[in-house]
Amino acid sequence: MGMSASQARLLTITARLADNELRSQTINNAKMRLSTQSAQASDNYINALNDANMMFSNYDLTGTSQSQLLTYNALTSYSSYNNQYGLVSSAGQLLVSESEAAMFKAADGNVNAYLKAHGLEYTTTYFEKDKEIKNDDYPVPYNLVGADRLKEMYEAYNSDLTSSEYEKYESYFSSFLQTTEALKAVSKEIVKSYLMYSGNSPQLYNPTGSSGDSVSIGIAGVSNGQLANAFKNAFTNGNNTYSISNLEKMGLTKAGIAALNEIVNSVGHDGPVGTISEKRALKANNDGTYTLTDGNMTITIGKDQNGKITVSGNTDLVVSGSTNAEDDYSYTWDQNATTIEGVINSLTYTDCEGTYNFKANKDTSGNLTGADAVYKYPDQADFKEALDDLADEIVGYVSSNEELFNFGTFGKNMLERESSGRLPAGIDLNKVLKSGKTYKTVLSEYTDASNNFFTLVAGGNASKLQELLDNNSISVKDLEDMDLLLKAMKKYSVGYSDEFKTVIDKTIIDQMIDKYGEPKYAWVDETDSTNSGNADAKAQWYTNMFNRMKSGYKTIENGLASSSEWLRFALESGLVTMEQVDKSYSWKSLDYKTCSNITEQTDNSEAVSKAEAEYNRAMKDIDAKDSMYDIQLKNIDTEHTALQTEYDSVKSVISKNIDRTFKFNQNG
Repeated sequence: MGMSASQARLLTITARLADNELRSQTINNAKMRLSTQSAQASDNYINALNDANMMFSNYDLTGTSQSQLLTYNALTSYSSYNNQYGLVSSAGQLLVSESEAAMFKAADGNVNAYLKAHGLEYTTTYFEKDKEIKNDDYPVPYNLVGADRLKEMYEAYNSDLTSSEYEKYESYFSSFLQTTEALKAVSKEIVKSYLMYSGNSPQLYNPTGSSGDSVSIGIAGVSNGQLANAFKNAFTNGNNTYSISNLEKMGLTKAGIAALNEIVNSVGHDGPVGTISEKRALKANNDGTYTLTDGNMTITIGKDQNGKITVSGNTDLVVSGSTNAEDDYSYTWDQNATTIEGVINSLTYTDCEGTYNFKANKDTSGNLTGADAVYKYPDQADFKEALDDLADEIVGYVSSNEELFNFGTFGKNMLERESSGRLPAGIDLNKVLKSGKTYKTVLSEYTDASNNFFTLVAGGNASKLQELLDNNSISVKDLEDMDLLLKAMKKYSVGYSDEFKTVIDKTIIDQMIDKYGEPKYAWVDETDSTNSGNADAKAQWYTNMFNRMKSGYKTIENGLASSSEWLRFALESGLVTMEQVDKSYSWKSLDYKTCSNITEQTDNSEAVSKAEAEYNRAMKDIDAKDSMYDIQLKNIDTEHTALQTEYDSVKSVISKNIDRTFKFNQNG
């Protein structure tokens, strides 16, 4: 075998020893990894024992309480019993489901369309019944408004109230009323001046002469009757500027005409009947008697049970023949009169103010209805003075009573008279009045305001409406009452503008509510066939959602929406935050850790069992590998010992051979 064979064997043993060392080191490293795996398995098991799930408690649609893993779907699910929560991205966008995003997009900004997609509709059965507003005195089509049109008008009612058309109407009408009142105030002074200085007024009804409407005291043969006729003619003769017919052209209303006619016609040949404010009369009673009452004085004319005419006064009157008197009161009558009418016509009554005669009144059938009293004056001068007093009273009454004159018409006439040089003396339209403005300024403001208002109401027919007001066919009260205004527009064929339709619509709806009551609207959920839910709450829920989505939204994938692990990670990492709707339906930020509906659940037997099984499996696998590694190390150690022994033996042989070789060479 020689030297080379031993050396070769020694090298082989050395290589195997080195290999065993490497294998031993590798196995020891593997055993160390098993230790790490054992610790990891132990940690996983302990974590499973200590781990908690994020749970969410809420209610289902029936109000039943439920607890489930916290997911997007659980957090945002609708129930009328639930708080409304939302998840918001770091960019401030509300996270919504894919289906929610599709409905919002399809609604195109219309909340009602969006709610409709959720089966919700705000409706009423009010208009399903036969309802109509009918008035033949209204212009077409408002003479008959049916249920369908009423519904359209009602649903636009609130928007009509805030529309520019209605705001303009209220503004223009308010200005019209204000300038009308201002014109009335400044016109009273002008009207009085006109009445006092306009020619043949009652103040000047008796210039020299005796023809027509003017009579002077002192002319031979002039009677009280002539004076009375002159006074009447001052009002009725069309040649006089103060005549009723001319005053009508100046703006005197129908009420004013009637009032003046009553006053003028009451003037008798023996004197005027009282004054405007007072009028004595015998009044008819239900028992067939006629009574005059004047303070403590009472006179009654009638018949006794035998049909004899009786005239009686207070029981304590002093009776003397046909004259009865008490203090300042007395009365006489014709004792030979055979009828009540004859007694009335012969009755003379005197009190502290004067003496009165009476004239019986009859109806169209000739039946006696009572009697009016007339003054009886002893001479012409007293009668003339009474007429002068009555004239003064008429001037004051007409000039102060704003209902008797159309001041717009009067003002236009004053301007025309000024331009033609016929303005009565004492009238200055440019004089600054108590209001701080001139009559012309106030009249101009009224004219502008009325033009604006009538144009809004009647459009191209504005001048016709103004004309109706100027000639007293309609009054300001007619313009204030929409019912009267519509009737007037129909009666006089005045068309209305498109802008005014909004105001008319409101009027019709107001009439509908007065007649039928207010419509009751409610949310109806078409998806709730049993009507067991709360449609109002659902509508509010999705209205809140709609309003929040308008500020920005982002779609969440369906898979993530149902994942509790993702949501926990997203909340803990700050990837998303929470918001909640408060009592005022505003979205407010909320820390998920403070949310009362979110809890942690540590008692999870299923998870623990799973972790325990995984731990046992891991430890069993680790133990098996460790045992195998121990056997391998033992085998390596045994082999190592044998190789080491052989190594030492071969090394010894080689060493001895070397010694022999050195000795042989030395001996040779």
